[in-house]
Amino acid sequence: HETFALAPNISLLFDLQLTRKQYRFQNEKYLNHEFEIPYLFINPSAGVNVNFTDRFNGYINLSRTTREPRLKNYYDAAEASQPAAWGTVDPKFGTNADGSYDYSNPLVKPETLYDLELGIGYRTSSLQWNANIYYMDFRNEIVKNGQLDRFGQPVTGNAKRTRHYGLELSGTWQMFPSLQVSGNTSLSRNKFVEFTSFGWGSQQTLDGNTIAGFPGTMANVRTRYTRGPFFLVLEGQYVGKQYTTNFEDDGPAVDAYTVWNSRIGYRIPLNGTTLRTTFTINNLFDALYATHGEGDDFFPAAPRRYFFSLQYEI
Repeated sequence: HETFALAPNISLLFDLQLTRKQYRFQNEKYLNHEFEIPYLFINPSAGVNVNFTDRFNGYINLSRTTREPRLKNYYDAAEASQPAAWGTVDPKFGTNADGSYDYSNPLVKPETLYDLELGIGYRTSSLQWNANIYYMDFRNEIVKNGQLDRFGQPVTGNAKRTRHYGLELSGTWQMFPSLQVSGNTSLSRNKFVEFTSFGWGSQQTLDGNTIAGFPGTMANVRTRYTRGPFFLVLEGQYVGKQYTTNFEDDGPAVDAYTVWNSRIGYRIPLNGTTLRTTFTINNLFDALYATHGEGDDFFPAAPRRYFFSLQYEI
């Protein structure tokens, strides 16, 4: 990592990461599969930051990064141990002419991301805000297909090409010495560019569909009031609609939801130390909603719940 000062108000940032990893699966007593999958990734990034004034700045960043799949994407050993009547679970490798597995040819590829970000920021003694536009082009992104294994974990695989782009806004306003308001929001589109879904002898092209599990809108707001040893925090979160399969309008979805949380605390001085008491209420208005879903399986959030904590600070 290096930073160069091209001018008093212009900085060039450069980052280069070299990563070597390896999966090694051996001594399986049940089905006798053994394989090794090595990886060598070079991940560069570069950016420029310009301070137009002492309060206003802008930047641009370009990066490329690669990430390996999970071991489970190559071979789900736990699923392979299921009863034969449930169907076989095979390793995801190519095959040789004699029908044996070619462990040097994994079918699931590492995902590669090309990312471009443009942003501006503004700050004063009482106000700070930032705006960021991003464009993320994935090759072989590892995405969910809307199914669960018998342990309730999402089943994932490669999509040939996907695209994520959007706008992120964040800010903090110190309205009064005792009152601070902060928040952030993101508006995004998360689409397949090239993706074909395979299942039970059929295939379906899903180019242009929204990727499952990505809400298009998210927002958070936080208000904190402090007066002496007393503090009060109110937090709100909004999450937009998110599809649970990659078939978009032809499939189920998690409805948009809003949830509020609050905290009340008091600090008690004790001979040079402090005892902090905090009472927390999550899901303040007892909203009924699902946090996420996979296919036709939905996972509801907990109802209103309470926590009380004591923290002794030396």
